[in-house]
Amino acid sequence: TTLQSYAIDQQAQLMDHFQDFQLLDQASINIHGHEAIQILYEWTTEQSLRIRQKQVYILVGNTAYTLTATELASTFDNRESIFDSIFKSFRPSI
Repeated sequence: TTLQSYAIDQQAQLMDHFQDFQLLDQASINIHGHEAIQILYEWTTEQSLRIRQKQVYILVGNTAYTLTATELASTFDNRESIFDSIFKSFRPSI
């Protein structure tokens, strides 16, 4: 499995699982020397709440890590810098 194929598989599962799934952004990033893929997306809960999530996928050897931040879409921007700091602090086991 490559990082790209892992990210594609994860996005397919998100699209199947979440109502009104909408991919907002996707980017290649680096976390402490490890290639990673970051996605930003929204979906709607059964209670009609619009949720925004950011995920980072990291593949180290045979281990895949998925980091996820979740917030209401309407307030996500207020917390995004905190989420980014948490993601940047992650150090995968080698």
